[in-house]
Amino acid sequence: YVGSSLCGFPIRRRATGRPTLQFKSDNVVGTRRLRGLLLRLAYHRKFALVSGAACLVGAFWLAANDYSWEGSFSSGFGMIIGATGLALVFMALSGRQSDWEE
Repeated sequence: YVGSSLCGFPIRRRATGRPTLQFKSDNVVGTRRLRGLLLRLAYHRKFALVSGAACLVGAFWLAANDYSWEGSFSSGFGMIIGATGLALVFMALSGRQSDWEE
């Protein structure tokens, strides 16, 4: 890093010597790390199958039983959890797919 900064953002030098600003804050970096962790866990077949089945069971439990505290929020939450569980189970059963075929 160069010793100066612009509005709190450190100024870095490119390989060409021209200055560039680094706008990545700690929240962006933390979000990207969390996304990477979730993707690695989703690509792990056993974890994806177990967690997907647990999500599907929870969503089915909410859909099958009628509770007094249920409302539109809980039914929407159940649908999101069910879709996530279905996607995780599909990911576990199909495995990683290549982006292209040669």
